[in-house]
Amino acid sequence: MEGILEGSVPPGSYTLLQCRTVRIGSYKVVPKEPVIISSLGVRIAVPCTDDENESVPITVDLGEVVKALIYFGRGRGIPVIFLYTLPAVGARVRATLNMDDDTRPYFDPSSADETQRWITLLPESLQEDSKVALKTIFGPLDNVLSELDKEKANDILVRTSPKVRRKVGNRCTDLLTGLVVTIIRSTPLNRPCPSIYHPGADGIQPSEAGQAGLEPWAPASRLETSLTWQLPADTFLLPCTILAS
Repeated sequence: MEGILEGSVPPGSYTLLQCRTVRIGSYKVVPKEPVIISSLGVRIAVPCTDDENESVPITVDLGEVVKALIYFGRGRGIPVIFLYTLPAVGARVRATLNMDDDTRPYFDPSSADETQRWITLLPESLQEDSKVALKTIFGPLDNVLSELDKEKANDILVRTSPKVRRKVGNRCTDLLTGLVVTIIRSTPLNRPCPSIYHPGADGIQPSEAGQAGLEPWAPASRLETSLTWQLPADTFLLPCTILAS
């Protein structure tokens, strides 16, 4: 990766991505530096699991990337990149980040738990030159690059979002990491206000006129506690955190 800084890697064969969130398996972080994706591989500087003040580089050689699933975003769309790697990358990353307990944040590409298998990047945006670079880097590789539509990208994002076990009273509940919203009416009601999950993890906000790159609402069939309501015109959405039922 030093070749990028030294200028030995030609322009167009790398891109720097400022990411709002990175997930390495179930380990969710805000990277302190731009993520580098180049013809050499991927480099992510992340806080160590046992010391957030210590930043360590995670590197994946290009030949270790098995699949690169990318939603490039459309208009105001929010792009997302999913990377699936060889199992050897998992062992190396776990050693680097001191991941020694799979009940805590963990990364293992061979795991049966889908939340632990992927490296997920959520860039702030993807400029045209970055899109070209990503296609140039991953496109020539045999069956590695797949372009996603927003529905498929949102589905994968929901399925790979880790759940956190939290104890409330005398019972444990699952809390889906990411945004959760409560429906609030502008006029008081005498009946309980329904609450629904927002599957857009990692800070993906509901968009105006439903034009977000990742669909703000997952299909009802994918949510354990989902219900369908016809919302009145005076309904608005307030970001908050609630527990799953």
